[in-house]
Amino acid sequence: MKTVNIHVMSADPALRPYARLIKKETSEALNLISKYILFNNIDICILQNPQAISYGVATSETTNEHTLSISLNVKHKNFKKLLHEELLGSLCHGLHFLSNYQKMGYPNTLIESFIQKGLAIHFEMAITNKNASIHCRVNKDELQKMIQKSKRYYFSRNYLINYDDWFYGSKKKKIPAYTMSALGYYFIKKYLKANPDKTIFDIVNKNIEKLVKDILGLED
Repeated sequence: MKTVNIHVMSADPALRPYARLIKKETSEALNLISKYILFNNIDICILQNPQAISYGVATSETTNEHTLSISLNVKHKNFKKLLHEELLGSLCHGLHFLSNYQKMGYPNTLIESFIQKGLAIHFEMAITNKNASIHCRVNKDELQKMIQKSKRYYFSRNYLINYDDWFYGSKKKKIPAYTMSALGYYFIKKYLKANPDKTIFDIVNKNIEKLVKDILGLED
């Protein structure tokens, strides 16, 4: 871990009282995460932005391979209680994306993007000891619908045009909500089940192109 700058946007009066605590929690999280993945030359911008959070008190957004934004909701009634776990999880998730972008560039295809999302989800789960979010846990019928809908586009190189459809869902295109999260979680879970001698920490830095081949080889 080299040249990681933490910027707590404490000009906002709502965030200012927590600035020192947030910076401390962020520094401790970075020390832990850097034991498993490598990242360099990064700005982490932490701001009060509850509009970006669907639930809880923290979420992350990867702007590019050198910038990670962490949105917080300091007005949540359980902010201080939830901050440690959710800030750690958000940093795990976002920094995994940045680490992969820096090593291998952006995913070339839709299936690579699914796998990268799945790695970030499982890495976050392993570090925080949390279960997968509700967006990942879908029933078998719904999962099969997602697979059938996306299968023909697995190797599309134009998937970024419709990235939000795969991430958030699209009623118009009949893409179920959070397809990317659900399938990413499923693919990595299936791989780990088929390889009981491995943990997420064994594959968290694995080349995604090779991982795609291994995972698709498990499909019926």
